[in-house]
Amino acid sequence: MPSRSTILGRLFPSWVAIRRQKFTFTKQSRYNQILQMRTAIYGNAFLMNGQYADAEKALRLALKLKPRFPEARINLGLTLSFLGRLRDARPHFEKTLKYQPRNADALFGMALIAMTEGNFDEAAVLLSGALRINPRMSRALASQAGLRKMKSSDSAWR
Repeated sequence: MPSRSTILGRLFPSWVAIRRQKFTFTKQSRYNQILQMRTAIYGNAFLMNGQYADAEKALRLALKLKPRFPEARINLGLTLSFLGRLRDARPHFEKTLKYQPRNADALFGMALIAMTEGNFDEAAVLLSGALRINPRMSRALASQAGLRKMKSSDSAWR
């Protein structure tokens, strides 16, 4: 029978290697989380400053790191809609609604696309859905008021 020190000597190096692997994996996953958040923050900053091409690059990188990142997906949809690429923007809002059906921002993004395309009835339904989820959403309230004005003054609504 081997001595106690022989058993510990044989077990300890493998334990150290396993411990090192766990630490490295934790460190890498933490780094990916930090990188994903930084790219999303940069994307949001570019979006707010009107630098839509840079925002698109940063948000696509954030989504590559974490595909189910709803804020980055919504902001990428908004960026693409501001760039005039509505067909590319719609799937991002739809994917967000698939995973989070009660996401007011995604409903608002879909409403913006519907308004841009001239589907005012669909936009009104989507805006009322967003306001049911978040009654204080100022962007949706302003858009809904604008739609009401258009409906009352414009005969092209029908």
